[in-house]
Amino acid sequence: MASSARHAHSEPTPAIAETAEVTDLVRHGLRRFQEGNFEQAARIFTALVGGAPHLALSWNHHAMALISLGRQVEAERALRRSVAIDPTQPQAWNSLAGTLAQLGRFEEAEAACRAARAVGGETGSSWQIIAMARTAQDDFPAAAEAFARAIELDGPSASLCANLGAALLKCGRFAEADAALASAAAFDDATPAITEAKQLSGLMTAALAGEPDAGPQTPDAHFKTALLLLDAGDERAAAARIGEVWAHLRPENIEAQHLRDAMSARAVERQPAALVAQQFDALAESFEEHLVSRLGYDGPAQLRILLAACGEAEASLDVLDLGCGTGLCAEALAPHARRLTGVDLSGAMLAKARARGLYQSLEQRDLLDALATPGARWDMIVAFDTFPYLGALDETFAAAAQVLRPGGWFVFSTEHAQGDSYRLRGNGRFAHGAEYVTALAAGRFEIVRRHTAPLRREAGRTVDGGYYLLRAHAKV
Repeated sequence: MASSARHAHSEPTPAIAETAEVTDLVRHGLRRFQEGNFEQAARIFTALVGGAPHLALSWNHHAMALISLGRQVEAERALRRSVAIDPTQPQAWNSLAGTLAQLGRFEEAEAACRAARAVGGETGSSWQIIAMARTAQDDFPAAAEAFARAIELDGPSASLCANLGAALLKCGRFAEADAALASAAAFDDATPAITEAKQLSGLMTAALAGEPDAGPQTPDAHFKTALLLLDAGDERAAAARIGEVWAHLRPENIEAQHLRDAMSARAVERQPAALVAQQFDALAESFEEHLVSRLGYDGPAQLRILLAACGEAEASLDVLDLGCGTGLCAEALAPHARRLTGVDLSGAMLAKARARGLYQSLEQRDLLDALATPGARWDMIVAFDTFPYLGALDETFAAAAQVLRPGGWFVFSTEHAQGDSYRLRGNGRFAHGAEYVTALAAGRFEIVRRHTAPLRREAGRTVDGGYYLLRAHAKV
């Protein structure tokens, strides 16, 4: 029986020779597809490609069903078979482009769009795919151009105008964005995403004109988004107006107060601890996907570069990871650690770090409290992507110098700024100058290594990080 079964599975499916048989399978599969029975449609189209693999049509229908089932990897293979059989199919190339974009392979998606244009001319659908690919890569100027071209070719629609408006907002082209979103709302004033986007752009254009049109019913998310977009677009005066109105309307909202201070250049030494905990508790579930995949955070790789310069034996150090978050740096630190302790303000982030199983101890507390623990001594203190939530670092440096053993390591990153101080950026985070760090290290640490390299992306722009490896002087 086993031998017979193996033989049966090795038999190729007989080719479907009759066109009528192909037509019947296609008709049957399309009927199931239109009924929403995608599983049954996929089985029928699998039979179709098994019997008529020489037909591009077979692979196109097979891919259509697979896409509906969320099986994009298999759909890509089917579409590549189709265009290999007949490379003159613009729709198949466009379907391949859309599938590749869903898989996050944006360069290949754009190449497929170019192939579609080469055989079928420009189409709005191919420009939409390019626009979505550019949006996913935070290339908002190119996305706006692509959405505009799609509108030229296919005519305006609610979704195209809304997407164009969203891209233009990210580009800092606020008046154009408001006009595009007004067009979207004229097509469709019932879809919440469109009406909310128009309300947001209206808030921003009013702020640019001198007085934000906002009342108690304006959502906090509108205030925050408007403020950050205006700041990114170098419209700081308008952003400050938004911040003042928001803080006035929401005196209990610590984020509103902090961002108002940031926009108004008030003297602030750190983000409120309660705000940091609140923000990261809310972000914990999506934090790593957003920070690493979307924003291209490069902290762990840069940390490995600094650790390589230490030359310490494996598993020899007592390591304190300040602001450990979800434990992104734990894999880089664990080989060096005899004991690895993480500290963070957010309980939700610590739960993610605990799940990694790399920390011997995790504590929910402020970093200054952790550094003041009686009797605690460390061979290495690490603070990656932590100091952007602190402005003044003099207490932190003094405390780290006290609790590091002689020759111990202080390893950290900053958001890089020019000059000899720190500054509060419009997004509420702090940037620190290399000269400021040098002054704080004097008399306490030797600066073994420092360099500047990209830290992450923000609003389509690269944010530079300062990376430091310091060594504690011997105690006198």
